[in-house]
Amino acid sequence: MTKKRFIKRLMGELRFPRNKARLLANDIYRWHEISAVNNATWKKIGGKTREIPPTYSGYYSLIKITELSKQLAAQEGESKWNSITKSSS
Repeated sequence: MTKKRFIKRLMGELRFPRNKARLLANDIYRWHEISAVNNATWKKIGGKTREIPPTYSGYYSLIKITELSKQLAAQEGESKWNSITKSSS
């Protein structure tokens, strides 16, 4: 997934504002740069460990799961609230 598609999917499917979507896309870029520096450092030292850089699609999946869990928690809270108000009346 490209950066542009990542931003468009956040704005379209999850209704994120453009600025927040761009901020999240820039997070991926920064994490990718950090992992590249870490991998270069470990290679110089002679270590066999490598850090897998994050992807836009992986981060999109994480955001989508988080948003869905927030929605489910909100619905659960509403149903609890409704059961409390119905029992007291």
